[in-house]
Amino acid sequence: ITHSGSWRAVVRPIVERVNAWYAVLFLTYITLVVFAVIRIVTALFLKETLASAALDSDMVMEDNRRAALEAQMKLEELFRAADDDGDGHLSPDEFVEALSLPSVQGFLQSMDVSIRDTGPLFEILDDGDGLITITEFCKGLLQLKGMARALDIIVLQRENAKVLRECREMHAHLQTFFTLR
Repeated sequence: ITHSGSWRAVVRPIVERVNAWYAVLFLTYITLVVFAVIRIVTALFLKETLASAALDSDMVMEDNRRAALEAQMKLEELFRAADDDGDGHLSPDEFVEALSLPSVQGFLQSMDVSIRDTGPLFEILDDGDGLITITEFCKGLLQLKGMARALDIIVLQRENAKVLRECREMHAHLQTFFTLR
């Protein structure tokens, strides 16, 4: 493309016999082509390097594990800060108070956890005893992290369909039972 630096031998006869302004054209051509080739080669090299790094599954898994561990540690820290009486459980009042703190709201928003209403969130995290343990708090919020995956939605749809089918069967049995009486 650039005659490997020997372009002087090609340009000199044209400059001497035709016009010296052709040297400017050749210089512009050589400059543009060299920079373009260097940029293209660099771009291809970077593209391949970044693609290789992105596909390194070990690195991706390690990053995900590290991020999950950091989130777990931060949630445990938030739980301990919210547990006013230090009994290892969050009461509904402690939970509401904790979610009103700007630091907690900011962290949960960074995890894509929406906290529009604390009542339903408390019920989701609670296992039914009216208190939230550190395990329930961390596990529940980590499961709520981000958008629902398609798999989660399909599982819920199937479970709902199963419950609906069982309710219809029970309804049919109850109707036949009361009809026979």
